[in-house]
Parts: sequence; C-alpha cells; structure tokens
Amino acid sequence: MLDALATTPLAAPALLAEAAEHSEGWPVWVLPVVFAVAFVFLGYVVWSFRDVSNRTPRKPSTQQVHAKSIDEFGHPEH
Repeated sequence: MLDALATTPLAAPALLAEAAEHSEGWPVWVLPVVFAVAFVFLGYVVWSFRDVSNRTPRKPSTQQVHAKSIDEFGHPEH
C-alpha cells in the first residue's frame, strides 16, 4: 500500500524534496556568470543595431526641402 501511495502525483513533491536533499547543486558562482554572459551577449546585439536608422534611405539630408510650412509632426502642410 505504501508503494502505491508513493507513485501517486500527490506524493511527487515529497519525492522531489527527498531527492534534492541527496543531490549536489551547482556552485554559487555559476548563476551570476551565466547571467553576466547573457547580459554581455544581449548588449552586443543591441550595440550592433545602433546605426540602423542611419542606413535608411529617408534621412533628412536626402529629402528635398519643401518651401511650404511644416506642421508639429514634421510633415509639410498643404
């Protein structure tokens, strides 16, 4: 009867807690190193896209200057 109770889903947390007591975990420094590497990698990805807007063909220097007045959104008024 006790073996049948141990295999039920309700007993799973107790079995996991017992297994955690007997297992060795990661060293304390592993998690901060993993997060630091991920942070540096994501920083590199963000840094690589820093000048994407400068490569678009609609830069202000390439647009023709309109003689008409410009509204508050930067569009020429008609």
